[in-house]
Formats: sequence, C-alpha cells, structure tokens
Amino acid sequence: MFTKVAIVRKIISSIIMSLFLSLVLLLIHGYTSFFVYFIYAAIGSLIIGVPFSIVTDLILSKKKMSISYLLMGLILHLVFAGIIVILFIFVESDDVYPNVLVNSVFGAAAGLWLVDSILKGIHIRR
Repeated sequence: MFTKVAIVRKIISSIIMSLFLSLVLLLIHGYTSFFVYFIYAAIGSLIIGVPFSIVTDLILSKKKMSISYLLMGLILHLVFAGIIVILFIFVESDDVYPNVLVNSVFGAAAGLWLVDSILKGIHIRR
C-alpha cells in the first residue's frame, strides 16, 4: 500500500515545487513578495496537491515505472488541476488575476508531478 516514505516524499516534493513556483511567480508577475507566493503555493499544494498526488499513485499502483506510467501520472495530475480550476472559476467572481490562478494551478500540478517523479526515481535507483 502507501508507506510513510511515500507520503514524506510527496510533502517534500510539494515544498520544493512551492519554492520554485513562488520564484517563478515573483519573477514573472511580482504582485507581492516571495513569502506571500510561497505561503499560498505551499498551503494549496499541501492541502490539495498532495492528496490528489496520492490518489494518482493509488490509481497507478499496478503499473510498472515506465514512460506510459509517467505520462498517465502527468495526465492525472493535470486532470485534477483542471477540476480545481473549474471549481475556482465557479466560486471566484473576481476577474483580477484569473490567468495567474489558472497558470499557477496547472504549473503546480505539473511541478509536483515532476519533482515527485524525480525523487521517486532517485529512491528506486538506491
């Protein structure tokens, strides 16, 4: 099933992705400070991203690590990101930062998948 190592790897992946996403948002948009971007990214990825990433791993648990496994993992992460974006669009009525939000959610999903896949690959090789 799912081990503590896998959950800790997901949390570490989430924090690394949040750092990177915050830096990108600061450099591209610069609406606020790095710390504010990081807090929002970390909270969102820990509360939403990590559970969806765990669900993705559970869905793909019968598959071996291969290119198709990686592609299906990315697709599932992006599908879950799409669900979150649709929910945000229905709830959020403010049109000030919609592109930043949409791009951030999809970037966070792809980033979480990428960092987690790299850390998973490092763990498998050991």
